[in-house]
Amino acid sequence: MNSISKRIQAALSTRRARRQAGVTLGETLIVLVIGGALLALAFVGLRTANSNVQSDDLARGAVTLAGEIKRVNQNGGYASVAADTVKGIVPGNWKYDGTDVLDSAGNVVNLSGSVGSFAMVFNNLSEENCRKIIPSLAGMAYKVNVGAVSGAAGVISGGSAYKAANGAIDGGAAASGCAAANAKIGIEVR
Repeated sequence: MNSISKRIQAALSTRRARRQAGVTLGETLIVLVIGGALLALAFVGLRTANSNVQSDDLARGAVTLAGEIKRVNQNGGYASVAADTVKGIVPGNWKYDGTDVLDSAGNVVNLSGSVGSFAMVFNNLSEENCRKIIPSLAGMAYKVNVGAVSGAAGVISGGSAYKAANGAIDGGAAASGCAAANAKIGIEVR
């Protein structure tokens, strides 16, 4: 019997030796699924960070440009405010392309002025950027409209009033106006 048990043990050890070392297919799939989920989370985080940077740049640039326009035109009114007259004071991350002022995302910013006020209209905003920058703009503007806004002769019109002339804020206007495709924000500064 001893020789039979030795043969069985030898056969078992031969089988064990033939087994392949490493991970199974199931273990490999689990690792791939976990890796894919981590990659997806990293992508979402990167997208959110990029969106925050873009909206911060846009808000900072808008406030800076409005402040510079007020500083330069403090005594003579705002009748001369237009893209070609502010080309020397656009913020560093914005530019003047020879015709228009472009924001940090490359979208046209419409400018117009009158004796007592000037208007800036920001175009082609994503819903997310629109919602993020509108409070910053409301802090320095006399009036803020959102949605289908236009500006002419230093005055904004159209869209929904987010900040009325009396200073009242309407959050519902931001929700509906920013939800429009290629939303616009118009500010009137005095």
